[in-house]
Amino acid sequence: LHQHNHFESHEHHHHDHWTLSSNQLIWPFIVSGVLLLVFLVMELTIGIIGHSLALISDSLHMLIDAATAFISAWVITLLKKPESDAFTFGFKRADVMMAEGQGVLFIVTGATTALEAIQHLIHPSEVRGQLVIIAAAVGIVMSFIIFWITKMSGKSMTSESGIMHAIQDMAGFGSTLVAGILISITHFNRWDSIAALVVAFLMFKHAYEMLKKSGRILLESTPEDVDLEKIRDFIEDHPVSPKVRNLHVWSISSEIKTMSVHIILEDDVDCHPIQTELRKYAQKEFGITHVTIETLHPSDLLGNDSPAHHS
Repeated sequence: LHQHNHFESHEHHHHDHWTLSSNQLIWPFIVSGVLLLVFLVMELTIGIIGHSLALISDSLHMLIDAATAFISAWVITLLKKPESDAFTFGFKRADVMMAEGQGVLFIVTGATTALEAIQHLIHPSEVRGQLVIIAAAVGIVMSFIIFWITKMSGKSMTSESGIMHAIQDMAGFGSTLVAGILISITHFNRWDSIAALVVAFLMFKHAYEMLKKSGRILLESTPEDVDLEKIRDFIEDHPVSPKVRNLHVWSISSEIKTMSVHIILEDDVDCHPIQTELRKYAQKEFGITHVTIETLHPSDLLGNDSPAHHS
């Protein structure tokens, strides 16, 4: 009996799985940050003058968004850094870590906004509806511009987060616009507090989505679009009748999926065809770009100490 281990590790080191990050554009985030800061000043000023909690609380939201836009530009420079011996995947999780911090900030800001909104529901202040309408209308236009330019930045968790921000900002400004119109017509000032609660809800929703997605990556859970059972069935249904052991699929970042698996074959079976087929299947069906396969034979499991063979 002999020990005969085969390992196949396949990576697209022409950087098929790095190119999305390295092609990310920085300028859309810088432009977005400047637009958000300009609008923040306008929104906060109108909110104070018009006694609108919805606008004042949303200006805090804009402050987080502006800071995030500038930090995103810095994160993209980290994503562009090449891998090294110390960081073998580079800084591909920089945007994931940023998403975690941003999600926590949105929870804190959303909770503060919700508490203030409840207090203003109980003790409403007079709100100038026309000013709220103007600010909300400008906010919708600005959010659409940011949505459009962020889509030009490329694909990553950073850009997905920016796009999600813009969409939810449009929804928040839409609710504020409706509140301003209703206040102008009915003079019922509590509409402003209701709009502020909508803004708080959107913050919580955004935080949940960001923390869920980034948390799954940090916990190295199986990506949601990967079906382990299908991969296991593909291996075990192969004509050479392999057995599967230690099948793992996880994400390094929102772009990079990796897989490792042990396959047990009979001693006289050539392992290379199944390795090649599995690698191609994982890439085509689930976008797994980094695959490591260890092939074992029954003789390997007997604990022989003869030299291993690597392929």
